[in-house]
Amino acid sequence: MLTAQIGALFTAALGVGGMLFPAKVIRLINLDFRPDRVEAKTEVRATLGGLFLCAGLFSFLVNSPEAYGTLGAAWIGAGLIRTLFMGPDHSVTRINIVSILIEFLVGFLLIMPWVSQAL
Repeated sequence: MLTAQIGALFTAALGVGGMLFPAKVIRLINLDFRPDRVEAKTEVRATLGGLFLCAGLFSFLVNSPEAYGTLGAAWIGAGLIRTLFMGPDHSVTRINIVSILIEFLVGFLLIMPWVSQAL
């Protein structure tokens, strides 16, 4: 389950980054804050921060194939949706391609214990 633990801690670490450094995260993923939208930082802290932090920590603490599998399915789902919509959204960019690779890699690291148990 070491691969899944790494994936869960990676998820939690991204959450800490999103929570503490929302402006840097937004720049990293090539988005931009608008000065008239003051709720943007809070949204980044909540979704890319709190959600990732809590989901990653919960999976790590529960330490079960099912918890890791659920988190892995979420990562893989993000990669699938990004892959499906990059064309229609005209957003085939380097950052999106790298994001897809990371999403699938982390997702597969996380689902490995569940797949091993199912076989």
